[in-house]
Amino acid sequence: MWLMAGAALFSIGLGLVLTRRNAVALLVGVEMMINAAGLNFVGHAVRNGAHDEATVAVLYVMVLAAASAAVALAVVLHAYRIRRTSEPDQLQQLKG
Repeated sequence: MWLMAGAALFSIGLGLVLTRRNAVALLVGVEMMINAAGLNFVGHAVRNGAHDEATVAVLYVMVLAAASAAVALAVVLHAYRIRRTSEPDQLQQLKG
């Protein structure tokens, strides 16, 4: 059941990444895929009996994902202030 939920979450995130033009929606899709990978990791660990190690590893992945999302959101907001758009196609150059 956990693996199916992780696969569904990963598919939704991949769909967001492939179909959206907005940079914030792309970041949300990437975060969904990272969390789905963590959910699948926990699902496999529960099946194999390694609960504690999987919990620590997934918490570590979640902290790193949150930090990377914060940095990426800061970059997108800065680019929006300069260019007045959040479409990745129009943000090719970030020269001030």
